[in-house]
Amino acid sequence: MFKVKTIETNVSPALMNYFPNLDSDLIFFVNQEKIRRYFLNDPTLESVSIERKYPDTLFINVNRRVQVATVLAKNGNYKVDSSGFIFDTIATSSAFPRIHQEDKNLNVGNNITHKSLKIAIESLNYSNQKGIRFIDIYEGENDTARMILNTGIVVIIGTNLPSEDIISSLQTLLKNITIEGNTVKEIDFRFDKPFISL
Repeated sequence: MFKVKTIETNVSPALMNYFPNLDSDLIFFVNQEKIRRYFLNDPTLESVSIERKYPDTLFINVNRRVQVATVLAKNGNYKVDSSGFIFDTIATSSAFPRIHQEDKNLNVGNNITHKSLKIAIESLNYSNQKGIRFIDIYEGENDTARMILNTGIVVIIGTNLPSEDIISSLQTLLKNITIEGNTVKEIDFRFDKPFISL
């Protein structure tokens, strides 16, 4: 009674091949941290939630990391999530925005630590929701990042604004620019008000 008999999960059967045997464990005392560590050894997995259903079933729900960009490094191409965590390799560049780090050797499990580059990566979630498409992102000098829109407009950011504010302001500016029919080359968000270069 109350021993673990059933494990229900959304992970692939292959990932369960070496899962620790819980048959002799009482459901009350299952080591949840041990289960989380087992799954989170896989860098493609982001989080694990565990629920007990008495008398004898464990529900294990695993969330996979979601790619927002491709990192082009000196030693290969990688998938990166919105937190800047590199979680998998990729053979060739894809339709995702490209983060240029060709002067660096990176590996799965690394984090992007450059502050403005992290803000740029975080902003990709918001930009997708707003229909704004970036194609290239470059690390700049003095803790800046350059983000290139699919229209060719260069967006320069620093660390003074959160990613959500940058994208909201950019969406408004792009609408006004389209209405006025101006050709814009660059929008700089490092100042109190965005600086637009024509």
